[in-house]
Amino acid sequence: MLSVTATDLPRVMQCNGSLTMPAHDYRGEIDTTVRDEGNAAHWLVEKCFRRADSAAAYANMKAANGIFITPDMAEHVQDYIDNLWRGGQFDNVEVETLIAGGAFEVKCRADHICYKDNILYIDDFKYGFKLIDVKDNWTLIAHAIGFCLTYDIRPEIITMVIHQPRARHPDGTRREWSVDYDTLAQKYYSQIVATLSNPTNMLNTGGNCRRCPSMTVCPAATAAGFSAVEESSLAFSQEISNDELSAELDLLKAAETRLIDRRKALEELAIYRLRTGQLVKGYAVEQGKGNTTWRKGITPEMLLAFFGKDLTKGKLITPTQAKRVIANDELFDALAATLTTRPETGVKLKRTDANTQAASLLT
Repeated sequence: MLSVTATDLPRVMQCNGSLTMPAHDYRGEIDTTVRDEGNAAHWLVEKCFRRADSAAAYANMKAANGIFITPDMAEHVQDYIDNLWRGGQFDNVEVETLIAGGAFEVKCRADHICYKDNILYIDDFKYGFKLIDVKDNWTLIAHAIGFCLTYDIRPEIITMVIHQPRARHPDGTRREWSVDYDTLAQKYYSQIVATLSNPTNMLNTGGNCRRCPSMTVCPAATAAGFSAVEESSLAFSQEISNDELSAELDLLKAAETRLIDRRKALEELAIYRLRTGQLVKGYAVEQGKGNTTWRKGITPEMLLAFFGKDLTKGKLITPTQAKRVIANDELFDALAATLTTRPETGVKLKRTDANTQAASLLT
């Protein structure tokens, strides 16, 4: 039986052939900061939703995965939870359902589902920065279908909502899309059944390639990348109609997306190989560093005692700003190692020349 998750469904609906491709997923070897922050935010949602706690009470505490809950994260989570209280017949977070067909199944785990006044609400909390569209979102569609099948209901309207507080989408941080039950069943459910009951080997590139574990070995992705380079090098002429202008802008934006996705996948592969001792000509890995910050536990009162300066402007200013205020470089530098730190942000790939690379291997 073919088994996929609702998270992977958008890729499978775009590209059936990805099901038969060998997995070469190196994403676990790179910086997982955004993913870990997302897991921490979801953990906080579940804690606060079930207990009716204030998210602010968890600020500066650690989530279950060890990530600190920042005040901004607590605020984002509270805003999300405030949008969820609809008081319906069913109102819960982390809801598991299933779409089961004769030859396939889709495992679904929705961030939040509420059924009220014959309207089914499906909420998805995204804490990353990659813009996510709500319309025709197969993951949300699967959650809706799975809930209807599991609980044998026929809501009049299904409203799907994306909450994405850290991404600057032109439609805002909360975006929703609604369909009626007949459209959900006859158009979307029928398409899922038809696709998963008899998937083809056809590879199709698109916006969901970035999540594919076979990106680095996919011939269609490779061809799309080279085609994008070719399209971007075409001669430009001002003798172009408005319709042609619109079409070419769309083409180049799509090409840019394909190139970025392909580059990121290959960068991840290069990082993995370099970290396992292999040589990738002209490239090396380095440990990324964030901006200098105060060490945990440093307070404005402590800094006032050290430097005799008030280093607050509503809140504690940054070490860089403080150095300018103190105007005593020797004193600041002498205490910098004790008071400040530069957090690691994960490894990153950098371009290097052959001589530098060879020298690093000999040291």
